[in-house]
Amino acid sequence: MIIRGVQAERLHKYRSLRLTDLPERGVIAVSGDNETGKSAIGELICFALFGRSYVLAEDRIGKLVHWGAAQGSVTLSFCVRGGSYEVTRHVARDGEQSARLLCTDASGEPLARGTDAVTREVERVLGFGFDEYIETFYLAQREITTPHPHSPAFKSMVGIAPFERCTVEL
Repeated sequence: MIIRGVQAERLHKYRSLRLTDLPERGVIAVSGDNETGKSAIGELICFALFGRSYVLAEDRIGKLVHWGAAQGSVTLSFCVRGGSYEVTRHVARDGEQSARLLCTDASGEPLARGTDAVTREVERVLGFGFDEYIETFYLAQREITTPHPHSPAFKSMVGIAPFERCTVEL
């Protein structure tokens, strides 16, 4: 997955966040002092993709809404396997959510609407889910020097996950 942009309004530490026209190649570093919102960007990406947060329990997702606001939203633009997509999620302080996933290469018609349908379609498009995202994104945050060799994320990263699925099916 190549992230092309993240835009958020009234979520987490941000009244407004605009990260656009990110390069398709190379490494992007996010740096800054402690408590300036670096990890919050990862949380917003996680919420955009899966409607969940690593930090907050699912029944507390409304806490992502910026202090003093009634609701917030995030839009994540990304490319995967030659396709371009845009996922948008809205969340109210009471935890109510809405979501939409578009294939921006196509007619502009949504691929999915609704929180659960969007999450399922995002997982299908990406080929990984919330647990794999958490395990890979937060690996450095948790100061784990070596990933557990039996984890699904590790198996996906080294390319043995398809072989293991074949073994299970056989």
